[in-house]
Amino acid sequence: ANAQGKLERKQLDILIANDISAPDAGFAHDNNRVVFFRRGQSEPELLALMSKGEVGERILQEVAQLLQEKIP
Repeated sequence: ANAQGKLERKQLDILIANDISAPDAGFAHDNNRVVFFRRGQSEPELLALMSKGEVGERILQEVAQLLQEKIP
């Protein structure tokens, strides 16, 4: 709920959140589990547990797609 509210309040195109309380992911682990909140999309996309490198690649893919949509 906090992430969805921030997305709308700040008028963002995308917000990526992670659960820092997850016992198998986050700061002290090599893996992470994130959720993508997108403008105009009612349901967030929960990504599976993956390496932080893989999470970074997914974020870059999302940013590249957003840029392609915004820059003719």
